[in-house]
Amino acid sequence: MLGKIFASIILTSSFALACEIAEPSQFALSTSTSEQTTSAYNPAGVLQEVPNFRAFNCQKLAMGNKYLMIALGPQNLEFSDRVGIFNFSQDYRDSGCFIENTPFKKNQTFAERFALLKDKWKYIKSCFSVELEEEGPMALSMPEVQPGCTYERIGKQKMRFNGGFCYVKPNIGSSYILTLRVKEECKTNAGLAKLGISVSDFESLLNFYSSGDASGQSIDLSAISTFPLRMTVAPNDKLVKPSEDFGILTPQFPADFPIPDIHLGTPEGKDVGAGRIQIRLPFWVENTCQKRCDVSGQCQSACDYAQPMVGNVEYSELDPKKKEPVFLTSWYEGGVGQPAFQGELFGTGFEIPNSLVELGKSYRFQVSFNDPKFDFERFKNRIGGRLTRFEQRIGEIGRSQIRPIPETPQIGELEKIPFIEGIQGVNFLQDSMTSIDRAVASLRAYLSFKLWPPYFDRICSADGKDCGGIKDDYLVLTVDVRVKSFNEEEKKYEFEILKTTRTSKLAGSYVKENPAMPYIKCPF
Repeated sequence: MLGKIFASIILTSSFALACEIAEPSQFALSTSTSEQTTSAYNPAGVLQEVPNFRAFNCQKLAMGNKYLMIALGPQNLEFSDRVGIFNFSQDYRDSGCFIENTPFKKNQTFAERFALLKDKWKYIKSCFSVELEEEGPMALSMPEVQPGCTYERIGKQKMRFNGGFCYVKPNIGSSYILTLRVKEECKTNAGLAKLGISVSDFESLLNFYSSGDASGQSIDLSAISTFPLRMTVAPNDKLVKPSEDFGILTPQFPADFPIPDIHLGTPEGKDVGAGRIQIRLPFWVENTCQKRCDVSGQCQSACDYAQPMVGNVEYSELDPKKKEPVFLTSWYEGGVGQPAFQGELFGTGFEIPNSLVELGKSYRFQVSFNDPKFDFERFKNRIGGRLTRFEQRIGEIGRSQIRPIPETPQIGELEKIPFIEGIQGVNFLQDSMTSIDRAVASLRAYLSFKLWPPYFDRICSADGKDCGGIKDDYLVLTVDVRVKSFNEEEKKYEFEILKTTRTSKLAGSYVKENPAMPYIKCPF
């Protein structure tokens, strides 16, 4: 079973010598069905053409009789954005986890999550191709039987595959050019409808590995590099109002911002030393809304696209001797709600002096949502400086290299061995990489691009029936807490939830006293 392959992955600190990968600067792909084009854009703007990748200096693989494995698969978020899982084998099993005390009308089922993953795979399989060409005069060497992909051989020196994982066998002088392409039939609305494509925006990952064999079951699998890739189909203007058009190759996104079903989670406070406490305020969001369909059968909604979900947090003390909360500090918090995602946006956290959290006292977190684009820009500015510090600690976030896991003598305690999933969702979590770092890493691609988010024209209800202009405080969330205790072992504060509120004409309002707060519950 593919879900069980690569149960153990061998990663050594010398993997970089196996093959060198020359990768372009981070970019994303956008297809316009109105212009029938696919373009690439990076943090600086639109590129003239889709960049290529190059694999070279693969002598070590050739001398070791090993294979170069290329894997392309979509992101598969489940319940939280704390860690992004990428699926390369199309095998997805029910973990049995669910959201306890869900704030949503109903919990998203495993079948619904699996259907979304299959829709992403359908796009990759039907619309996307990876072309690999041997640069030298020799023929492209590759196994005829490929357990992880469907491929087409194009002459002696070239092959094309459409997702999953494929193998080539390097010779001593081998070097490869890798090109990403969107098929012509997927550049029109009619073509997408005919293929039954229902996704418009998702994250994927292109990975390179050294493999001991091409069976799909090798335990001798070493990571070489990884490249995140966002794929977007611009809105069909007959179904979703597109953002302002700044040029033929400029990516477009929805112009209307549908307010997600959004709620505040339980705040977390951790003593991080130096007289500081790190506060995290997670959001629970559901980025779904009703689709519209045209006569061809193509359906689309603004929630088919990733949405910025950022608000201004005001942290105040609830002093019983005073009528109004006493303001203490503020910051911007949030994340990116992926299409059709239901679950937790973990947030990046914010450090405050430990004098602002006292046992027995009560506090209020109030989050005001204003202009979605500019709130996100302010959020980017707040954490932009932290990215440089994080990259020094955990390597390049969202860029090319996967840092090696220490060799066995360096690992130390057994329980601190980094967790590595199989090829279903290769996860490289390091002991030094905190959950905050991972949360920022998952945002890295969105934080760098200037072309996203777009300028939104209107704020709308999730059903799209009621819309208004961009205005302050279109949505306000609060959670009132009392500092109940402090866990010395974990250095964490425990908050008792006193009240939560939501105030919004477009998203609905409520007041909940002593509510049961949501959390992810698993059977293990």
